[in-house]
Amino acid sequence: MDLYEAIEKRRTTRQFKGPASEEQLKRIIEAGTKAPSPGNNQCWEFVVVDDPELKDKIGEMKYVLSRGDKSREEPVSPEKEEDASGQKSCITSSSLILIYYDTGTMGKLGARTNAAAAWSCIENMLLTATAEGMASKITTYWGEMPDAIASLVNAPKRMELAAAISIGTAAEEPSPRDLRPDGSWLHQNRF
Repeated sequence: MDLYEAIEKRRTTRQFKGPASEEQLKRIIEAGTKAPSPGNNQCWEFVVVDDPELKDKIGEMKYVLSRGDKSREEPVSPEKEEDASGQKSCITSSSLILIYYDTGTMGKLGARTNAAAAWSCIENMLLTATAEGMASKITTYWGEMPDAIASLVNAPKRMELAAAISIGTAAEEPSPRDLRPDGSWLHQNRF
């Protein structure tokens, strides 16, 4: 599959039948490491989470966030409950990769540019997963959850979680894209 086809076909998948193979994950991560980084510092680190208990804990954290930071005991709307359950299922039924970037290099500006590099890395990984015939989904965490995940995976203090990526075999057809009209987003010199 060429690059333009991968860009066109890449979609977010919210239901997985199963994980990617080790060989696929290796190729996907290696593609991520080819992304640009400030001064070629290669500021990223990856944690492949395949321990079912650990995946369940990380999935439960996203479940709580998706319920509006409410535990299982607190009531939410049926729609919110369905979304939260789906978020957790994405994590537990696929391969999970945590992408970290180093905040301890190059000062405050470095942390910002390292975050941008991590997201470039993530895009390479998503496009490679598509080229591999795999489906993918980005999951982000906020509040106290990134620190809780860092504690679970023993991430050094200077490392910040950019995102988690679920990769696997799709259990659904992705929705068609509803894109803005071509050129509606382009401005020259000024808005």
